[in-house]
Amino acid sequence: MATPPASPPCGAELTRLGGDPEAINLWWNDLTRAEREALKISDPDLIGNTNGIPTGDRDDANRTSLERDLDDLQAKQDAGEELSTEEQKLLDRAKAARDSPAIPAAADPPDTETDVNLLVYQPGAFGGDGAVAVSYGDPDTADNTAVIVPGITNDGTNIAGQGRDAYTLHQQAIRNGESAATIAWMGYDAPSWNPENALDWPGDGVDMGSVITEDKAEAGGKLLADFVDGLRATDTIDVENGDNKSNLTVIGHSYGSTTAAHAAHDHGLDADALTLIGSPGAGGDDVNSVRDLNMPEGKVYAGAADNDFVSWLGRDGDVGMGKDPTQADFGANVFSVDPGAEFHADDIGQGVTNHTSYFEPESQSPANLTDIVQGEQPNLTGGRTRDANDMATDWVKDEVKYQIETEIDTTVQEAKDVYNDGKGWVDDRVDDFKDLWP
Repeated sequence: MATPPASPPCGAELTRLGGDPEAINLWWNDLTRAEREALKISDPDLIGNTNGIPTGDRDDANRTSLERDLDDLQAKQDAGEELSTEEQKLLDRAKAARDSPAIPAAADPPDTETDVNLLVYQPGAFGGDGAVAVSYGDPDTADNTAVIVPGITNDGTNIAGQGRDAYTLHQQAIRNGESAATIAWMGYDAPSWNPENALDWPGDGVDMGSVITEDKAEAGGKLLADFVDGLRATDTIDVENGDNKSNLTVIGHSYGSTTAAHAAHDHGLDADALTLIGSPGAGGDDVNSVRDLNMPEGKVYAGAADNDFVSWLGRDGDVGMGKDPTQADFGANVFSVDPGAEFHADDIGQGVTNHTSYFEPESQSPANLTDIVQGEQPNLTGGRTRDANDMATDWVKDEVKYQIETEIDTTVQEAKDVYNDGKGWVDDRVDDFKDLWP
């Protein structure tokens, strides 16, 4: 039997390359096929999560790591051993990553052609929240690529939901005949908080304090910029023959928009377009207009539903996460979005729906996002002329009035009910008395 080739000193070599995706890509491509295959088996965690390694190889390595984790933890359970808290969290995130690359069952007609790749798999990252990224299509060869950055409440356990959004966008982005890759990127430590249970703070495992600061957005911005640099390094479209590299768009939603803005402002995001949707702010006091995001001219886009309460949070000053990017004076290209239904404090779920519906197929937003991903101009509406905080203040004023009127109506109705009940009781007693009268 032939002796398998010795594995190159993977970890030491990657350390020497200092995280430079282009240098890593050159090193990887200089290895023999046998050496690359050996490294994907011996060091799958490293190979699968290193920016600059080609997409197909990252997917192979990450699926190897995923199957290992599932097999090891399932075997322990089958043996009757109780998993530790950390092991159970690892298993939950491994199962979520296992399920995430699947084409949504509701695909109509059934999709058997989309190339799905697991680009990041780190179930123990960020204190157990996990990091994972799934791509529909191959960003190394796609004409158009989109990286979708989610916001609060997201971690490695709900990548399947993020994947549905990415898949929806992918299916629309290939309708013009061009190839596309859309990536659900949960590669940073988003704040944990459920807005539907806003009063249950802080709660178990909730880092609510980080929701109102930019710390995680700043750290996530660096990770996002590095990830995009990796995509650029592995892009194999032939520039010499007149083909451009993939048109790459970063789409940040909610707190993810603040993260994407920090990537652009702090690290020079190597993307062709930046899109901020449902944004609580474009990142701190240093970002006052699109010029501060260092993107190509005319390639910063923004959209927000009128009744998306998160988009009312943008403001200057020490409180908040920077300016609302949909304000006219910010200078972004603002595109049309369905306004969302009006909501009240006792129906906050509708407010949450307004904030999470930017990828819903029946709404205006996906068509405009698709145009942006394809390098086309979306349907522009002009920016907001009312300050975001004024929109929040007006809602509070209207809500107070609504609640008072509701309470008065309820009190009046209760009084009527008491009166009618009392009158009925008196009438009954009168009838009783009449029956007894000789």
